[in-house]
Amino acid sequence: MTAPIYCTSEVIENVRLARDTYRFRVYAPDIAAAIRPGQFVMVRAPERSDPLLGRPFALYDTVLDAHGHPVGIDIVHLVVGKLTRLLAGLREGDRLDLWGPLGNGFRPVSGVSDLTLVAGGIGQTPFLAAIRDLLGTRGYGGRPARKQADSVRLFYGVRTADLAAGVEDFENAGAQVHLSSDDGSLGFPGTVIQLLETHRRPERLIGCGPEPMLLALAEKARQWSVPCDGRVAGDADGLRLGDLLQLRDEGALGRRLGLQARLCRWPGLRRRRAYLAVSSGDDGVTLRGQRSTMSAEVPRQSILDRFSYVIQWLRRIDVPVNGAGC
Repeated sequence: MTAPIYCTSEVIENVRLARDTYRFRVYAPDIAAAIRPGQFVMVRAPERSDPLLGRPFALYDTVLDAHGHPVGIDIVHLVVGKLTRLLAGLREGDRLDLWGPLGNGFRPVSGVSDLTLVAGGIGQTPFLAAIRDLLGTRGYGGRPARKQADSVRLFYGVRTADLAAGVEDFENAGAQVHLSSDDGSLGFPGTVIQLLETHRRPERLIGCGPEPMLLALAEKARQWSVPCDGRVAGDADGLRLGDLLQLRDEGALGRRLGLQARLCRWPGLRRRRAYLAVSSGDDGVTLRGQRSTMSAEVPRQSILDRFSYVIQWLRRIDVPVNGAGC
């Protein structure tokens, strides 16, 4: 896996896609050349201490120059907190600190004629690059384009019509897009899982969205005996790695951590039993649809020790730290 790159990048454009949903584009050729669908970058506003820590955002897609070389990346986000409100107001020429690519990305597939993507809420954001990668229309991470599926269907559910973001992008990328809304204002009236049930059974499922949607998707995959991978989509301003899996038996893990650290190494984690299998890595968790357990590798620590852990992490990536005792 490519080593993460830390850089300060210039904003090329910032556009509104839907209600409270924006896409910003940054010039970051090194990251753009290395990143793959399903990976993410940490984003931080330079020369600001509030919010102090960067936040993770999934790759929406890479930006190519006139010669077809990746020179930038697009990020789509929902406005939910301090940083995302700041990002919504970005202007051309503004600068952001980036660190990435991080995470393992989506696993390659082969021998699939029809691959089905399921997105709920803001969970559609990693799927534009994934569609192009699967259909073989664009290469990522230094790899040449390779067709992995004959067709890709995207089932995308939102609460209401004005929250649907990027639909035309997905259609232009070659996906068959099917829409649902909870209030019936767009497409099928109901949840995205209910919409999925009205169509032919998929060969393989990949889901990204809130935990209840993924739990329902995992159950449906078990009923159909269909391979299913899923990722929990959290709002990047409020949910951190410890929040990515809301543990069913014993409550949330690492609630509002504010740091994209490795799940198995955050101080204070204790053994938990999760409803879905967990594969921990730089990107947090990958859900497989079966019961499993995970355990921490470090003992519980004091608040001061945890703060020191954060400061060490910031200094390791050369992020300026301001404050007493720092």
